Amino acid sequence: MDKRLRILGTRGVPAAHGGFETFAERLSLYLAGRGWKVTVYCQEDGKGPMFEDTWEGVSRVHFPVAARGPAGTIVFDWKATRHAARSSELCLTLGYNTAAFAALLRWKSIPNVFNMDGIEWARAKWSLPAKAWLWMNDWAACWLGNQLVADHPEIKRRLSSRVRATKIAMIPYGAELIENADPAPLAPLGLAPGRFLTLIARAEPENSILEVVTAFSRKPRGCTLAVLGKYDQSKAYHRAVKAAPSDEVKFLGAIYDKTTLRALRGHCLAYIHGHRVGGTNPSLVEALGAGNPVLAHDNCFNRWVAGDGARYFADTEQCAARLDEMLASPELLGSMAEASRRRFFEAFQWDDVLAQYETLLSGQLRDSVGLGPPGYDPLTGLPDRRLFARRLDRAMERAQQQDDYRFAVCFIDLDGFKAINDSFGHLVGDRVLCEVSRRLVGCIQPGDVAARYGGDEFIIFLDDLRNEAEAELVARRILDRLQSPIAIDGREVTAKASVGVALSSTDCRRSHDLLHRADRAMYRAKSLGGGQWAIFDQK
Repeated sequence: MDKRLRILGTRGVPAAHGGFETFAERLSLYLAGRGWKVTVYCQEDGKGPMFEDTWEGVSRVHFPVAARGPAGTIVFDWKATRHAARSSELCLTLGYNTAAFAALLRWKSIPNVFNMDGIEWARAKWSLPAKAWLWMNDWAACWLGNQLVADHPEIKRRLSSRVRATKIAMIPYGAELIENADPAPLAPLGLAPGRFLTLIARAEPENSILEVVTAFSRKPRGCTLAVLGKYDQSKAYHRAVKAAPSDEVKFLGAIYDKTTLRALRGHCLAYIHGHRVGGTNPSLVEALGAGNPVLAHDNCFNRWVAGDGARYFADTEQCAARLDEMLASPELLGSMAEASRRRFFEAFQWDDVLAQYETLLSGQLRDSVGLGPPGYDPLTGLPDRRLFARRLDRAMERAQQQDDYRFAVCFIDLDGFKAINDSFGHLVGDRVLCEVSRRLVGCIQPGDVAARYGGDEFIIFLDDLRNEAEAELVARRILDRLQSPIAIDGREVTAKASVGVALSSTDCRRSHDLLHRADRAMYRAKSLGGGQWAIFDQK
């Protein structure tokens, strides 16, 4: 299979502007190193003809654009889309701001995957006409894309109200692990290692910068708040933020130098994240990769990303109180830092994220030539046993490196499914399997994986368990959900199951062996009469 990809929707590579550019750089280099022919479209300022070159094995197509701001982006995106439409290569469009242009790709039957970014049209900075444009293109991406990628479970949930859930893959943003960063770039900024907090965000109201600066400046803190971002005195909000700080706040401007950013990440006392709108924000994930204690605005997006180990605030008063609490306790900051690092390893390592993208993109390539999507069951849309095994292998590797990491596998077999097929036919049986799949997905948490093993058998990976009781709770939940009849064409069908659970163990180091244990536990549950669950016991 000829593996070719064109990446649209960013300013180009190497990254020099934001999260999408960083992602485009990471993905293009990763895929190029694995034999893909990758082309990235790059926006240049000014006038002139289109030109092409190569960077680090990645092909680049450059379009100079004279217009600035959103108008320039629209012109560039249209030129890039027209150029991509001349080929038949798979496209990955990062963001939906000009998704209507993808009608050209759709018309030419060119497969296109949309990364849906956050809820851009909800941002306060946009005028009503701009919000209408973004909202329209949000819907256009749902209709025109062959596949959608959501970087957060909440984004996927919202998109599922527009398109079928199997059309949406949830793949978060990634970050690098930062350890032993060189502190040298801090001195020119007037910062000392371990004596400052960072706030990295665009200067917009929905990023809570005024609230954070005001809360920090309520009293002397004995440390510095380093605020990164571009500020323009002609803008009222920017002036308000710049008028609020105490002498302990430093505005460092926009910084894109990677070495300096690593130093700021690697040596800060804590990271403050005020974003209220969006999915998996790159700045927050990067803070987790650096092991920063996190103080974040309290919303569903930030809570899923940062987890229970972070602290949260809803307003200026709560932000000030959380700062008081954190800065008064080195022990608390230490435990928060450990929690951030754990959350990073759970979900946001670049290798895992990029591997998920390659699997998804390979599936789109196979779909385009009629081979069917690899790694996913064509009936239920769940991962298949091979993709499941890859996830389980990664968990096995992590368990060998991290002594306190625990996980489990559940093996589920439907009781009496053959009778359903015999009585009602295979079409009804297929619909039952799809409904069972939906219910199983509803039994698990983000980070867990439900997959179809084959026939009427399913497997579930339970990630990062604290104890055996958590696995037992999921097994009970599965049996409870499957007890409810399934309504199909005026008839009710019940699909009960037997569930076997195998917990990770130091004496079980191969994925196949753990699956075998779960399978044995499932047969033990079936021997009890069906509709039961059992945990593997080596005795």
